[in-house]
Amino acid sequence: MTRYVQQRDRKLFVTINTLVKEQELPALIDTLAAVEEAGVDAVILQDLGVWRVARNHFPDLELHASTQMTVHNAAGVKQLEKMGFSRGVLARELTLPEIQHIRSQTRLDLEHFIHGALCFLLFRPVLFFFLSRW
Repeated sequence: MTRYVQQRDRKLFVTINTLVKEQELPALIDTLAAVEEAGVDAVILQDLGVWRVARNHFPDLELHASTQMTVHNAAGVKQLEKMGFSRGVLARELTLPEIQHIRSQTRLDLEHFIHGALCFLLFRPVLFFFLSRW
């Protein structure tokens, strides 16, 4: 799969967007090893435990911070920079002026969702934000 994607000048990201429990850490290490071996371009993650395992055991893996980390200000983006993330996917709740302000404060690659209503049903902070608007 990786070769197929990269031969077409595309990027392949693997999302590990779940919260990993202690007993799941050995499986996480196996998963990250397979991801690294496959040569994917980056891992998108939410759990800081996953970040720590990736940084400590797979320092060459490129990491992207998931929108589920709810990074919503310049301070959060600066923290992602310090943690070695190469991209931050900003919180869905941000307005365009807020995104522009954050952009002016960082050189980190930023991404933002402009769709994804299904997530309102699955991700509690987004659901609460959505309901507070009604």
